Amino acid sequence: MPLSPAPVRRRGQWALAVTLLTIVLWTTRGLDPGATALLGVALLGLTGAAGGFRPTLAGFANPVPYFLVSVLAMGVAVAKSGLAERLARRILDHARGRALRVYVHLVLAMPVLTFVLPSATTRSGILVHIYYPVQSASALVIYERGHVSAGEILRFGLWMTALAYAVILFVALPYRGLVGQPLTQFAAKGRP
Repeated sequence: MPLSPAPVRRRGQWALAVTLLTIVLWTTRGLDPGATALLGVALLGLTGAAGGFRPTLAGFANPVPYFLVSVLAMGVAVAKSGLAERLARRILDHARGRALRVYVHLVLAMPVLTFVLPSATTRSGILVHIYYPVQSASALVIYERGHVSAGEILRFGLWMTALAYAVILFVALPYRGLVGQPLTQFAAKGRP
């Protein structure tokens, strides 16, 4: 006997209808994307699909979406202000055209940037705008070089692995010990 799905309740039907309408408006560009998003939220509250306006707006009480939007705004500001291009040019000048030096420079900058920008999400959102001009102007982009031999890939992978171990051993572990959270403390309590 084939399994039949349970009937969808009225709230579920409204939620599906609002979702479908929102998708159609986004894909057809019938309304501005921001207006479409606001309309979708309003319709979820008006139709009762979310159980009223309070549950509909509950997600806006969480600070995480605002944090992510601010990270994107900072990244765009770094790119639009020209700071990303200036930093990329400086990195390339220090590397003197050598891809390994560019990579080492970018990796060694991470621990320093951790103190300036403690959030990894914020760092990534800003640094992607710096790394893009660096990688497009250097030999780090494989398809621009033409070909890469298996030996070069293996050598690069070994260097990256050795550098990652060095950072863990000589930066991460001592830092955790300095701030009072040694890794042995977690192992003893059975926590990951």
